[in-house]
Amino acid sequence: MDAKDLNRRVTNALLFVLFLWLPGGGFLNAQELSLNAQSQLSVSPSQDDATLHDVTFVGNETGWAVGEKGAIWKTTNGGRSWSFIHAHPQLQSYTLESVHFLTNRVGWISGGTVSQVGRVHHGIVLATTDGGETWTVKSHNQLPYLRSIQFFDLDRGLAVGERTAKYPSGVMNTSDGGQTWTAIPANENATWNEAAFFNGDTGFVVGDEGAQSTFANGALIAGGGNLGGLKAFRDVSVDSTGSCWMVGDGALMLTSEDRGVSWSLPELRLPKEYGDFFDFSCVAQKGGHVWIAGRPGSVILHSPNGGQNWEIQSTGESAPLKSLHFSDEHHGVAVGMFGRICVTEDGGQTWKTVRGNNRRLAFWALHGHKSRVPLGFLTRWSREAGYRSAVTLTSRRDLGVDSHFARDDRVLLEQAVLVAGGNSAMIDWRLPVSLPGLDRDDEKLLDEWFSLTENRLQQVLLGNLVAQIRTWKPDVILLDEPPKDDAVTKLIHHALPQAVEQAQDPNRYPEHFKVGLAPWSVKKVVMERAPGLKGSMTQDNFEILPHLKTTLDVAEKQASSRLFKESDSTISNRGYEVLYLAAGLELSKGTLFGDLGISKGSDARRDVPSIRSIDYDRLIDEAKHRRTMTAITQRMIDSPQQGAQLLAQLGEILKPLSDEQAAAQLANLALKYRESGQWKLAEETYSQLIINYSREPAALDAMLWLVEYSTSAEMNWQRLRTINASNSQIQVDPTIVQANFQKALDVAARNATVAGFENEVRQLDSPLDGNSNPLVPTLGNSPALLNGDATGANQYELQLRRWQETAGLIVEDMSAAYPRLFEKDEIQFVVAALMRRRKQARRADEIYGRYLQRLNDDDPWHVAAKGEAYLIRPGAVSPKPVVSCKSTQLAPVLDGRITDLCWSEANEIQLGKESTDADFIGTEQARGGQVQIVEQKPIVMFSHDQEYLYIGGTVPKSDEIEYSETEQAGRPRDADLGKHDYISIQFDIDRDYVTYYRFDVDQRGWTREACWDAWGYNPEWFVAAAQDATTWSFEIAIPIQELVASELNVNQTWALGVTRVIPGVGVQSWTNSGGETPLPPRFGFLRFE
Repeated sequence: MDAKDLNRRVTNALLFVLFLWLPGGGFLNAQELSLNAQSQLSVSPSQDDATLHDVTFVGNETGWAVGEKGAIWKTTNGGRSWSFIHAHPQLQSYTLESVHFLTNRVGWISGGTVSQVGRVHHGIVLATTDGGETWTVKSHNQLPYLRSIQFFDLDRGLAVGERTAKYPSGVMNTSDGGQTWTAIPANENATWNEAAFFNGDTGFVVGDEGAQSTFANGALIAGGGNLGGLKAFRDVSVDSTGSCWMVGDGALMLTSEDRGVSWSLPELRLPKEYGDFFDFSCVAQKGGHVWIAGRPGSVILHSPNGGQNWEIQSTGESAPLKSLHFSDEHHGVAVGMFGRICVTEDGGQTWKTVRGNNRRLAFWALHGHKSRVPLGFLTRWSREAGYRSAVTLTSRRDLGVDSHFARDDRVLLEQAVLVAGGNSAMIDWRLPVSLPGLDRDDEKLLDEWFSLTENRLQQVLLGNLVAQIRTWKPDVILLDEPPKDDAVTKLIHHALPQAVEQAQDPNRYPEHFKVGLAPWSVKKVVMERAPGLKGSMTQDNFEILPHLKTTLDVAEKQASSRLFKESDSTISNRGYEVLYLAAGLELSKGTLFGDLGISKGSDARRDVPSIRSIDYDRLIDEAKHRRTMTAITQRMIDSPQQGAQLLAQLGEILKPLSDEQAAAQLANLALKYRESGQWKLAEETYSQLIINYSREPAALDAMLWLVEYSTSAEMNWQRLRTINASNSQIQVDPTIVQANFQKALDVAARNATVAGFENEVRQLDSPLDGNSNPLVPTLGNSPALLNGDATGANQYELQLRRWQETAGLIVEDMSAAYPRLFEKDEIQFVVAALMRRRKQARRADEIYGRYLQRLNDDDPWHVAAKGEAYLIRPGAVSPKPVVSCKSTQLAPVLDGRITDLCWSEANEIQLGKESTDADFIGTEQARGGQVQIVEQKPIVMFSHDQEYLYIGGTVPKSDEIEYSETEQAGRPRDADLGKHDYISIQFDIDRDYVTYYRFDVDQRGWTREACWDAWGYNPEWFVAAAQDATTWSFEIAIPIQELVASELNVNQTWALGVTRVIPGVGVQSWTNSGGETPLPPRFGFLRFE
């Protein structure tokens, strides 16, 4: 098959993938769904204990409750009994967050989900006009994930959700019953959680970090500052008298009697200790009465007189509550975790749990980092075996200079844990990590957290842990093993033994008993070992899950792909150790739950259905085959020469696998190639995946990567250089590959242990035959590119056009087939850059124009669009900082000293210097999420000649860290700079604000570099560093041919990011473009002269 034929096949396959993944194929279309509340179909176990997020009533008798897994419950007798409304099966992938009825027949439900591909959140609006007998999907996919919905008549309504390119404020309205929605303008960025409206013209929205805004005259008007600090508002309530309430984290409550003009604390305040463990989630009011509930759900606070006095109403159970509704002063309903529904008929003096009573956790996973969330463990024990579980992250990352990287953490974590079978996911609000490197320094982290908690860290941390143990009542607590430099996880390990001991002590934390939390004894604390380390118990990633009819790694991917852009390519078994065992229990080797006696259908475990027909033998054979293939490919991929030839044998090797398993294996192999910087091989592997397994989700993942890969100027050049450099390649003897594979299968049959299998596989023969033959590229690469003749430049341009045409074809179809994915900011700017390079400036302008309309300088993508508009039509003042890179005739002598003539002529960038021109983006130092200007500022300069791009800089030393000696001899590739003062420089050649080169150097002269997402990128570049008592300096020379194909042109403009990171101390940036994690749309401009 020649290159053109393969290129055509891949292109057609890409279009076929898009067709398969049309919204109708994976998400609900606007259609009538027959939902029968009287249906006799049984409720699935995962829907039976699904968390309920909202409840509403029309009158005292008819009500609805909605929640996760598409759960819709209805009552017609005041809540004493409930019927499950069986919806379309695809609705189970949605979490329903809000329900609103105008009458007992007309109502709406809203919610959302996160797609397995692209981590895109989708919203949905359902409507009924017959009391819920049938529902119409009014809006889906093009809406963001929705948290709240309210209608005022049959046509007019408002909804609140996550922010997207189409709905940048996260608030939208409709005038046709929910069929179409219009974005509400706003002048601030906030994450909204809830809303309440007096009418269609006036109301409030509340959200994270104390955010609150007034809705009036068709727009959001920012409230009077942050009213909650680190705390989030979770609910807001208004009534016709003008009484308003906002409640949230840490027992936060505010009230207003003048329709929200002014807000104040209630007259009677709760004890301060309540804020250590009580988080309010919901508030309801009726006739001067106010009810507030949350976590723990053991009590509901009630005020009969608008907050002047409070009483504690016991519910009898601790599972958290999510929503309250009172139809009058006497009749109320509360819903929450585990499908729990409580009712009262006397204003809350007595509460009765009518469903979901006595449910609790089997295990609670407690971690300090998102990357450590044990989705494999949850998949194995919750989704497959039915054990109820929850995940808590003890520290938040959505503050500070790298907050952009964590903006969607909450919704992504919730959905990933839900898909993995968990019942709850929470990021604790109390303890932020807002500075790069803060979580790697024990002393600095403790200082920061003691300050934030007013020197009450021990009380706050321990009190909260004890309260959560008493709330969730887990038998097992799961931790991860702390690396040496992981201060957060080490603190958890230090605090948890005390919390476990104190949780069972009836004399500790008496304030807990006042709110109905009883002592609880944890039976076991388990630690997941660090990757690659063994434990007394092992979890096999290729274990067969009979209920799910697949292997653990494939099932886990369905969850992890919703949380992480990319997972680790290493498929390794996980080891576990028991750190604590309650008195009277005997440790049962080789089992985590078998010795605890948690039966199916009990209070801590779902009633898992019996296994239906399953071809177990086939799954066993596939698991063995994949384990063998993984071991062999890992051995071959370590050598680029062997890895380059592995693809030739994949077709035969993959034949015994199902499409699902084969696609998983190819996706993992492609990721390995990417991590090692072997992009050409990654491209060809993804191409095989798309051609042969186009119906698998991994094919759409592959398509997304190939689009960005094909349009990126950085990757275009690295791709072409790889082709030109690969004039010959050592070949693989296919007979040895096949023989090795058969030997490995025999080894797998003999060895019961994974370790024994891996040891024997290492002894297999090398498949190299030692012969060199020309390597002819396959996917879309013209063989003429390898000739090295005078027509090479023309061939390069021809190849670029071919790649761009293919990418253009794909994005055209993507926009129609997968609109929410296409609307992602990153995709939009990649497409705009592609249009510019294809000389389709008008189409690029249309994209930039939509972002210019946002009128919000806090939005980095609006800022990026302003910069592009300036470059198209330059004015007197740039909306972004611009630095000129002047040509020099005298190259610097690289000694780390900034004394050469070229530096005296170069323009300076001063990091941390706030621009005096309001039209420029401020260049500031961020510390603890707050902007501070420092006195001494690093200086960075750029120069170039025909061969090299030169970078020089001087950096004042910080008094708050220790400095190591300069060590340039023997420095490693991609060194760990995380504990050292370093400068990071990023070049975005084509200004797509997604892919870029990154070069980092620290005060020792140690370096690391990356291209796009690959730290395996290892270009040739030269660095020298020097230091004295007060400053350190550096000089860098990067061959231009490492970055671009041709000489630098006058007025050529790259996007440029320059940042200094002082771990645990602060960040200084030229354009406020992030810290450890760059924020490309905030890059400034580097213009060549």
